[in-house]
Amino acid sequence: MSSITSIAYPTGYSVLQVKSMNDSGDLTGTTETLSAPFTYIGFVAHNNIVALLTPPTGYPLASPSAINNNGLVLGIAYTNSYQTLEAVTWQNGAPTVLLPLTPGDFTSVGGTNNAGVIAGAEGSYTGATVAHAIIWQNGVPTSLPPLTQGTSAGAAAINDIGAIVGGTAIGTTDATGVQNTHAIFWQNSSATPIDLGTLPGYSTRSNAVAINNADQIIGTSVNTAADGSQVKHSFIWQNGVMTDLGVLPGETSTIATGINNAGQVVGYCYGIGSQSERGFIWQNGVMTDLSSLITLPSSSQAINQGAAINNNGQIAVSINGGAQTDIVVLSTLSGTYNSLTPGNFIDLPYAPFNPLTTTLTYTNGTLSAMEGSANLGSCTVGGTGITGLSSANFYLQPDGTGGTEIGVAPSPFTITDTTTNATSTSSGAANSGSLSYLQRQYVYSGADNVNIAANIPNVFIQAGNGILNGLSVSSGHNVLNGGLGSNFLIGVAATANAPTGQDSFFVDGRGNGNVWSTAVNFHQGDSITMWGVTSATALHQQASNGAAGSTGFTIFADVHNDGSYSAGITLAGVTQAHVNESFGSIGGSSYLYLTWM
Repeated sequence: MSSITSIAYPTGYSVLQVKSMNDSGDLTGTTETLSAPFTYIGFVAHNNIVALLTPPTGYPLASPSAINNNGLVLGIAYTNSYQTLEAVTWQNGAPTVLLPLTPGDFTSVGGTNNAGVIAGAEGSYTGATVAHAIIWQNGVPTSLPPLTQGTSAGAAAINDIGAIVGGTAIGTTDATGVQNTHAIFWQNSSATPIDLGTLPGYSTRSNAVAINNADQIIGTSVNTAADGSQVKHSFIWQNGVMTDLGVLPGETSTIATGINNAGQVVGYCYGIGSQSERGFIWQNGVMTDLSSLITLPSSSQAINQGAAINNNGQIAVSINGGAQTDIVVLSTLSGTYNSLTPGNFIDLPYAPFNPLTTTLTYTNGTLSAMEGSANLGSCTVGGTGITGLSSANFYLQPDGTGGTEIGVAPSPFTITDTTTNATSTSSGAANSGSLSYLQRQYVYSGADNVNIAANIPNVFIQAGNGILNGLSVSSGHNVLNGGLGSNFLIGVAATANAPTGQDSFFVDGRGNGNVWSTAVNFHQGDSITMWGVTSATALHQQASNGAAGSTGFTIFADVHNDGSYSAGITLAGVTQAHVNESFGSIGGSSYLYLTWM
């Protein structure tokens, strides 16, 4: 974490309660008068300056709940007695009451997406108060399909794809006679909702409060005892799986309040009977106390709520029981990170982000990041078992949401010598070639058979003069050079999120020896270079050849023009119809270039 930005209170008000924050860092929520009669009013904070929101005529009080990236604020306006509720939006400070489907009904709202579609509820003031979930699009209300066993429902949030979450009563009551509810999920506004159920052990009721653009849903599940006491645990739900976020040590209950598109969740924890709360951030399966990630002005202070998080990693928090509201920025490195596991380490949510101009330096326990001449910050890396690290252990990779993250690998390369049955690790060396996207390289020059696996992306790997070698990569853009002998070159596999690749496979039969390599996972975006081949070189092409289980289109080349085929390549699982062939030359070296067609 890098900084705290305090939000100044408007004159005569205190206790800013943040409900939502957009990607520009604009906040909305409520603020309270300093003296009785205590009155709550809505506010918007832009560039750290708070402006009060004017309620619509006839409604002295207002409580905003969300703000989108276009500055649209929404919430409810109500009378002092709470007997009249109206959903309302503010654009540029001007309030507009949202019309219900049935004149005279009450309305409420939960969230809005960046297209301005609003999720909420409507119900009757008279008789049995049964609410139904609705959305407003261009000011026009539309009912959402109910859950079959549901008796009353409301929508709490909507993402940019139009998926909606909320809750519904399910017709049963808890031990104290209160209606049980379940969190529900509409994949679109006309879809029958999916009942998300509850966490095991927290089966009284559940509700969903937010959804990101990856359809990750957060909410809270509750267990109520006969005496009315409750224990609450929050969850994240995705693809039918509900995962308990857990609690901070010493606490019993968790309330999740916000999630961003990277899947980072914020909220707060508390204990039974406790008057204090502790703000948290949950990411990659780990919950962390927000107070441990930043130096506060006083040792007596603590972050007691993580109220909202945006897609740039900014978190709006409450410090010391709401006496101060600050924005904590997570967009640069700093702080102390006391655990280090392979995989994601910390997000750098800049977009666009240029890894080619970024350098990572690890010195005396401090990791620093520079993008060109811009200092992205630094952080201390420490903890039990974290020894022997160098800059080579850290690498950059896309985070899937338009930003970049720093990953960590215990060892950049793992080498298994199958001749001696010995396994070792290496940090390799900085790339010495002309390809700027390559970060590290490992070149083996011995005669043993070796398997070399890259644990980081964007590498150059070369085998030596063994009879049978294997090279493998799992992410990034890489170059695999098998050397002599028989080689299996395993590139990055195509996935739904990354259907094209940028791996380069080298085959070089110009030396004293033969080479026959098999390229595995060759697909669109990859390339194969057969060095020493010209348009006059004799080629022998076969529709299918290779080792059992890895056969495919095969090319042999008479590189020395002596009637022998010293270089060969098999494209495992690939037919000739998918291979485009062209010839070229660079620096006096000719080559045959193969790409996917």
